[in-house]
Amino acid sequence: MRTTKASGSTTTPARRQQQFFDGKYVTGCVGVQLEGGPFSTLVVRARSVASACGNACAAGDAGCGTGDVFGVFQKTSPDPTWIATVAITSDFADHPLTLPPSVGASPSLVVCRSSASPERDDVEVDFVGACP
Repeated sequence: MRTTKASGSTTTPARRQQQFFDGKYVTGCVGVQLEGGPFSTLVVRARSVASACGNACAAGDAGCGTGDVFGVFQKTSPDPTWIATVAITSDFADHPLTLPPSVGASPSLVVCRSSASPERDDVEVDFVGACP
């Protein structure tokens, strides 16, 4: 089995700045461009953490201790298109996702901390890769 690791990343929107992607609230995203497809499976290694950015939520903050999901979106114009929502824990784990055929051979994908509140815990992403 061949695995292709993401070739680059950017982050947007910043912590505490909510955006609405394809009907989902998100706060803090990592964009990746995968090369060498087509791919059938995306693998995201991630966990929830109290302070990935050095700015931990406080116990009294709305949503603190609830950073337990991330969303995967395909970068499309004008807005990203939702692919999946994944539940996570505070332990790093690999999360394989079946990609829809519409993703194509060189997908641009976005992994975002799902958020009903920007006060939620962070999501720490260690690896984003794909398999044919």
